Amino acid sequence: QILAIIPAPSCVLEAICGHDGAHHNMLHLVLPPMDPITDTEAAKFTTSGFSLPPGGTFPVYLGMEITGEQGDRPHYQRSAGKLVFVPPQLLFAGVVNTLVGDGNDKPFRGDRENTLYVRLVLGAVLRSQPPGEDLNRTAAFIITLPPSFTCVEVGVSPMTLNVFGTDIPQGRGSLPESVSGAQLGSWTLETNICHLQMSPWGALFAGSAILLRIVVNNPLHTLPMADQRNVWYVIMESFGELTSNLSQSITTPALPFHGGDGYYSNNVAVQGKLGASLSPLVFSPGAAANEMYVFFLTEQTAGPRSQVRVLGPEYEPFDFGKRCEPRLLDERYYVGVSPEPSTYELSGMKFQIDCEGIQSTTWPSRYYGAFLQLSGRLRAQRQYGFAIKVANPDKFDASHLQEWSIITYTVLREEIDGTYYTVPANPRQVSVRSFGLYQYQPFQIDVLQSFVLAVSSSLPTSVTAQTAWFAIGGIHFPSDTSCLLRLVAPA
Repeated sequence: QILAIIPAPSCVLEAICGHDGAHHNMLHLVLPPMDPITDTEAAKFTTSGFSLPPGGTFPVYLGMEITGEQGDRPHYQRSAGKLVFVPPQLLFAGVVNTLVGDGNDKPFRGDRENTLYVRLVLGAVLRSQPPGEDLNRTAAFIITLPPSFTCVEVGVSPMTLNVFGTDIPQGRGSLPESVSGAQLGSWTLETNICHLQMSPWGALFAGSAILLRIVVNNPLHTLPMADQRNVWYVIMESFGELTSNLSQSITTPALPFHGGDGYYSNNVAVQGKLGASLSPLVFSPGAAANEMYVFFLTEQTAGPRSQVRVLGPEYEPFDFGKRCEPRLLDERYYVGVSPEPSTYELSGMKFQIDCEGIQSTTWPSRYYGAFLQLSGRLRAQRQYGFAIKVANPDKFDASHLQEWSIITYTVLREEIDGTYYTVPANPRQVSVRSFGLYQYQPFQIDVLQSFVLAVSSSLPTSVTAQTAWFAIGGIHFPSDTSCLLRLVAPA
């Protein structure tokens, strides 16, 4: 709407930038025949109905250009008086989550130098002013990590992250490295604060995507994603175009991350450490009807409708099936054995637990992991046990010894606890390694006829106050060999 000029000028909204999707941020007026505008005769008109910048803006002047009818004799003038200010917003801020597989390779409490990837899209232009005579009015932005995190290093993200997929451009605007600095500015890293102070003339434009590689030291304690302390913030500072003698910039409140769904999260979980063991009943290659005993000791509760993931090696994988089949152990396993931790059933196991296989990308016909959806909760400091059907691969691979893991999740698939090392067959074994398949399996008839096993006492150690010994004999090898002997006793 335009007032005070009759007839009203024609009004067209245009975009200064010519790319698709650019904001219409220019008002083009064509004035009707009227008296000349001079340095003493002014024309007054009022416009209305504008939308404010959705991402906000630091204090800024408006510009106006007057030209002749053919676009000649231009005269540019900047507005006077009050500046336009809309509180700046954060359009997007998220941490690449574990669904993608980029970073967060050290997710446990106490882990050091854990690499995370953070994507930011600022809603307002963050611009430093030219250097001044009395002081530099530069801009800055600050990433505040949750308490007990330590910001160690900030750098440029690589071009090979899975989160980019096939996108071109990738949207990985680069900022200076904290270890080297650059013309745009320099980082100050202190406890849980990552602070970028921009150089004079520097600018980060609204809507530009920034992807940072941030190296952190994790807290010494666990920190679930749902914990109220686990909030990441961004603070922006700028003078905008203010030129009065101000000693402080305009600073936004702490704006929390909001990464939404998909490949980004608002934060990352600091996981607890599971104690665990995996015990297959059959170690021979190609065994199609095998069963695995799974035991794990939680550190934290996972809340209602908890979830459990058991993941094996992906190359030469064990096969849990598309619809995996867990079951209860024999009832003798679920007894009190104080002072050792008692073993409990998974909630809902007596009725039904939804179990889905995790498909292998290298062997699409096999499912190298199992994802269990419980009907109840996993409680803290409690040992659980169950059995699950699995088919052995056709041959041994060295990855079988190092790539078994168990993770507990909330119903929202937020990580709670995980195994720090590969899951062993015996939680008390000296070397941290999982089990391997046998190269040779004796016939059952040979075992029945020649194998000898004797136990010195069947009484508990709590009664005898002594350890028991085993005598084993009658083992026949098909050829000379040098090997270790593994004895798998009831768990």
